[in-house]
Amino acid sequence: MNRFMFYFVLLLPLVAISQIISFEPEIDTLKIGGGCTPPQIIASLRSDNPSEDSLFVIAGWNTSIWSDNHGDKIYYQSVFFTIKKLNSDFDYKLYISSSEQNSFGDTLVPFDTTFEFEAQEFFLRLIVLDQGVPIDSLSKFFISQIGVGIKDLSSEQRIPNSMYLLSCYPNPFNQDLTIDFKIPRREFVHISIFNNIGQELTELYAGLTPEGIRRVHWNADQYSSGNYYILLRSGDQKLFKKVILIK
Repeated sequence: MNRFMFYFVLLLPLVAISQIISFEPEIDTLKIGGGCTPPQIIASLRSDNPSEDSLFVIAGWNTSIWSDNHGDKIYYQSVFFTIKKLNSDFDYKLYISSSEQNSFGDTLVPFDTTFEFEAQEFFLRLIVLDQGVPIDSLSKFFISQIGVGIKDLSSEQRIPNSMYLLSCYPNPFNQDLTIDFKIPRREFVHISIFNNIGQELTELYAGLTPEGIRRVHWNADQYSSGNYYILLRSGDQKLFKKVILIK
């Protein structure tokens, strides 16, 4: 019995260090802001290194990410989670959670999709899963601001969007939601509704759409109160916007 327990104690730390998750830059608080529009981020997973995965959080259109170094702003094109791994392929889930009163808990952030949000304080939390079982997680705290602009970033660093979700109103809404969007050219457009865990509930609109500002409506009478997400998709461009249904 003693010999068995001795070997068990030795092997246990090997399991704990089979992967290590970290966040760069190593600072307590990051700030993210949009210049006259809500901030946007794009979460992009890269796995080109067999011993390491990286999940980048990239500033979207008209958005910047920075930290405060004794009054001086340090700007970042992207910040990222790094996962070092040994002999395993992991799955990842990235969640955003807000401390606001009308928040309905964690929301799954889709990868490679522009995600627009209006929370003033929020956490991004990455969960690492091995065969569906969570084995590690790490959160990073952000403070959101509107009106920051991106004059400190070069034009090459910006990630432009040629289409826009102009507004979803009223927000919060009780039953009927109006969605205005703008496209720069005639193209095929999809608009879908997703719930808080990333499940598609309905395709609201799909069709070849003329250039300009367009409007669609969503009647949410059959849905319960909570956070919902509008996905506007055309070609390889995707835009998400959160709306809150309160009944």
